[in-house]
Amino acid sequence: MSNWSGVTTTCLISLMAWPALKLQQRFADRTKPDMQAFGGYALFFTFVFLLKWLLPMDAKPKTDENVNIIGRGVLYYTCGLFSFTSVMSFIFYLDKMGFVKGYIDMYLESGERYFNTSTGTLLLLWDFMVHLSLYITIIYYIDNKKDCRNLVIYWGCTMMTSVFTLLIAAMSGSYGTEMHSGSWLNIPYVTSSIYFLLKFLTQPRYFPKYKTYCKDKPNLIDVFLALGLAVGLIFNFVRGLSSLNSPFPLAQLYALEYEPYILHPTNLGRAWMLFMLFCGSFLQVVLIFGLFQTNASWMLDWSIVYTAVTCHE
Repeated sequence: MSNWSGVTTTCLISLMAWPALKLQQRFADRTKPDMQAFGGYALFFTFVFLLKWLLPMDAKPKTDENVNIIGRGVLYYTCGLFSFTSVMSFIFYLDKMGFVKGYIDMYLESGERYFNTSTGTLLLLWDFMVHLSLYITIIYYIDNKKDCRNLVIYWGCTMMTSVFTLLIAAMSGSYGTEMHSGSWLNIPYVTSSIYFLLKFLTQPRYFPKYKTYCKDKPNLIDVFLALGLAVGLIFNFVRGLSSLNSPFPLAQLYALEYEPYILHPTNLGRAWMLFMLFCGSFLQVVLIFGLFQTNASWMLDWSIVYTAVTCHE
């Protein structure tokens, strides 16, 4: 029988985000924006303590041969905490869209003002729709002793992509002079996503003994996939040149006629294009190479990484 205790508990206490934000909006001192990060971290630690008290760590030692099947630990409580913050993101999104009022004004004033942009608003919705689903699923997998490797790799990459592109754009663009202490609340997102991504990528993938994974030579599907990746590689190159305001005619044409937001002073478009030029292009080259290798089991992980990075398009 499936164990839903962790999912149910996490979802219920994540609803505390509503009164928590309302209290912060009402009692926060607008004259001291530097206290935003302190209050945020205090709330984070309180939530983790409550979650750990309600859902204690596993007492039984791990005995499964699959290292990607884990018990309640740091990853489990990290997902619980970020489920809480994903609900906060959704409340911010609802406030930005006018469905509710009085939840985000204080945070936009003394926190992360770049959420005023269309990109920032959509990332709030992305955090709720995609990341919350991943957190809940990972919690369910851990409670039911299932392999959560693919989910963690996907979450780590999509989180890094969201946070890195948003913060780099904010610091280098027109919002660079308006960075407040609230931006330091992104540190747990960056550090945890990098840590768990590297941890699971360096662990061996478990293949059931009753299944065989063998590839002797490339097939027609591999050829078509490689051609698609090659076209994407050229596309990234043109968009990257456009983001750098290159005088190259094709780059100028693309920036002016197709995606003019690339050159917007906020740098949100430019940061994304440069991220895809370097990270996305590297992954495409790796995947093209792997398609023509025999028994390249590492392609499973790198395919997930590439999917997570490009899903923001």
